[in-house]
Amino acid sequence: MLGRLPFLLVSVILWTSAASAQPPWTVQATYNVPVGKMAKLSFTPNVGLKVIKVELTSNTGGQPLLFTANKLRVGHTKHFKFTAPEGRSVWTASFKGQAKDETLNSQFKFEVISVRPLKVSLEKSGVDLVKGRLNIRTNQKLATASLQGFDPQGIKVLDDEIDLPQSKGIVPIDFEPLGANALRRMEIKVTDSVGRWVSFRLVAWYVEIPHDDVEFSSGSAEIEATEAGKLDSVVERVKKEVTAFRETLGRQDVGLNLKLYVVGCTDTIGSASDNLTLSRQRARSIAQHFRTRGVSAPIYYEGYGEGLLAVQTADNVDEARNRRAIYVLTNTEPSAYARSGHRWHRLD
Repeated sequence: MLGRLPFLLVSVILWTSAASAQPPWTVQATYNVPVGKMAKLSFTPNVGLKVIKVELTSNTGGQPLLFTANKLRVGHTKHFKFTAPEGRSVWTASFKGQAKDETLNSQFKFEVISVRPLKVSLEKSGVDLVKGRLNIRTNQKLATASLQGFDPQGIKVLDDEIDLPQSKGIVPIDFEPLGANALRRMEIKVTDSVGRWVSFRLVAWYVEIPHDDVEFSSGSAEIEATEAGKLDSVVERVKKEVTAFRETLGRQDVGLNLKLYVVGCTDTIGSASDNLTLSRQRARSIAQHFRTRGVSAPIYYEGYGEGLLAVQTADNVDEARNRRAIYVLTNTEPSAYARSGHRWHRLD
């Protein structure tokens, strides 16, 4: 979400007149000016003027800008255009006008903000909530970051204001690590040097779906009709988790990067290589079943054979608790299953 630029009008109009009780003129300025465009000071006299002289000075230094206009009628607006530097600048306009029989003077102080459109994005590859690190990509200098984090119960566990290094490109944001699975949702608000802001909501979703394991025939990866109901109950749980994810994120329209990972495991009966192949085949069969039952999220699968024993046993031990599958629904890759020689296979 992009925040509007707050325009703080710091203006002081001082004028002197020997006779008139009303201001001799009205002055307005354009405070938000795109880079490369001219700023504008608008001057409207409330009395007829023979001449008006304007001296414009900036807090950024440089020579004063001088303007003159002759024979101004009441209510006739004169625009004085000038170039403002990129960023925030404060100006003082000194006016000296000659009316019919008196000299009038005033000052007008204002600021001009001339900036390019603010573009900020969250670098997903640089998000590590466990280690307390975010990476933001920006085209403008950022001044501060506000972080609020909430645990799975919705309790605020992080509330931090961080000064940023006023640099462009990829800007790292470091915060106190809270440990694995401590953060479910994070509200991020970054503000640039002139007060514009962009906000993000980051939801870290990681759920291992509880289930009854499918029983396969020995050496087979085919799902028996009598076992399909176990997987159908998992599909319903996945749909509920997607709904909960969307509600937490505040978006109901898309799946928003949720992925379903299917992990296949075996006991130690048979050779390790055969078990690895069989577990991968069974994981793929389960993934295909989920797809046919309406799971629209990307599905990945991998077999680990004897590599993820729930119960440690010797070789060639028939242990039902090791013949299992694991279903993980997450919007980050499940690093707990990173093993040398293994990679996730995406179901077409």
